[in-house]
Amino acid sequence: MVANSIQLLTVLLLGISSISWAADPTRPPQWSPSSAPSAVVEPLQLQQIIWREDVPVAVINQQVVTSGQQIDGALLERIGRNYVVVRQGGQQRRLELLTSTKTKVQ
Repeated sequence: MVANSIQLLTVLLLGISSISWAADPTRPPQWSPSSAPSAVVEPLQLQQIIWREDVPVAVINQQVVTSGQQIDGALLERIGRNYVVVRQGGQQRRLELLTSTKTKVQ
């Protein structure tokens, strides 16, 4: 009888200790995306202009774009030899190349 009580007590203690180590079933999994979407918007950065008389090309935020195309929510309106003009949120902005950056002419 004492041996059965000890075995029963051991099984109960092992069961309780394993429950404390179990994951909370109401907790969302680690890999689940957060409920709030991130609203991080990268600022527009003009990196390069490839000047061609027929179709000049700009590299903005590591994307190659031409006039009239969208880039990260902004419309590229005009490409100059060392600047671009974009319209974003109803406002027009001029982005200029750094003085150390050279324009490639083709």
